Amino acid sequence: MKNKYPNINLYNDNQACIASVTNRKFQASTNHIGVYYFWLKEIIKMGEADIGYFRTDKMAADGLTKALDKRRHDIFVTMLGMY
Repeated sequence: MKNKYPNINLYNDNQACIASVTNRKFQASTNHIGVYYFWLKEIIKMGEADIGYFRTDKMAADGLTKALDKRRHDIFVTMLGMY
């Protein structure tokens, strides 16, 4: 049955994470990650979500999760359209 909703596009700046969720083989080293990891891996496998790489310097979310220097803060504010 085709999904009636559009795919979710996920972007990440961690290439190891992307490789982990797109790899179809089970890895014992990911056992500790938990249910959400396997759920995400499953929806990607079913084609309901896509995951792609987005360079760190283009991530607007960094302003909400990291301490930024003045230059990066100014870029973050611009990305949000707050000038």
